[in-house]
Amino acid sequence: MEFKILLWSNISLFILHEMDAIYRKEWMMLYPVNRLDEKSAHILFTGLHFFLFLGILIMLDQYFYYLFWIMNTFGILHLVVHILFRKHRHNRMNNVFSMGIIILMAIISVFSTAFYFYN
Repeated sequence: MEFKILLWSNISLFILHEMDAIYRKEWMMLYPVNRLDEKSAHILFTGLHFFLFLGILIMLDQYFYYLFWIMNTFGILHLVVHILFRKHRHNRMNNVFSMGIIILMAIISVFSTAFYFYN
């Protein structure tokens, strides 16, 4: 049960982060989406999240173990990517709220991994 709660927490934070990313126009840092006009980029970036979330829900039901490791790996690497891009001219995610979500995802990912190996 603990693994499920940790994974659900990570997925919830991920969805919250993606909502924040849409609000803060994170696509402006992503090639080739940043080459589109703002309206098209917003539609594409937001629309692709349908498939992302559908994949997560399918994996949650059918491939829990793989999703557990994908989310843990992503949570850690995602923090690294945001640290590397912290000075990008279009980065609007450098605030307490946005970084708090990203850092919490990384903390849960590290804790989940440790809990898996030491449980």
